[in-house]
Amino acid sequence: MKFWHYIYSLIIVILLTVILFLFNNRGSESQLTFYRDRNIRMDGYYNFLKFKDKEMYLNNGTILSPDLALIDENSNAVKLSELVANDKGSPKMVIRFSAVACDICLDEELKIIIDYISKIGTENIMIFASNFNARSIKVRKNNLMIDIPVYRIEETGIPFESNHPNLFVFMIDKDFTVKDFFIPEKTISELSKDYYETMVVKYMK
Repeated sequence: MKFWHYIYSLIIVILLTVILFLFNNRGSESQLTFYRDRNIRMDGYYNFLKFKDKEMYLNNGTILSPDLALIDENSNAVKLSELVANDKGSPKMVIRFSAVACDICLDEELKIIIDYISKIGTENIMIFASNFNARSIKVRKNNLMIDIPVYRIEETGIPFESNHPNLFVFMIDKDFTVKDFFIPEKTISELSKDYYETMVVKYMK
């Protein structure tokens, strides 16, 4: 009887040991998965920052033609010089949205910029869109109740848009030079907030 009692106790101990071993291994696997996923995210974030900085250096300083032709929301032709000449040539913020840019990216960016419109001024913000998506932008503006003017244009002459589909933002004034080139990332909203706050301090005060 004592012998079988000993055997039963030994079996229970072995089973408990196996269960604990499996549980610990599963916990280790979860930790490994967590750290692996975090490293992948950090690697993606690092690569995006490298890409963003490189394109900033490449595109800042691009000089746009004052005669660049755009179409306003009433289908009237207007030159870039006319838009920049308003308000004595005060700096303008341009949000460039091409035909192949991410729709969600624009939605997220407009939601962020709402908080800065009163400081920047709607007269100092413009959206340059392609003919393909100009109408959809009007719908988005109405839904968000944002009164930012939209101008249609297929090519601005900025090198970035020839190689990448991303939405981008830049500043321009009466010398028609691209300044403070910025590429938003919808998953890192803090970058956009920092950018707009900096532009307010740099140009609007």
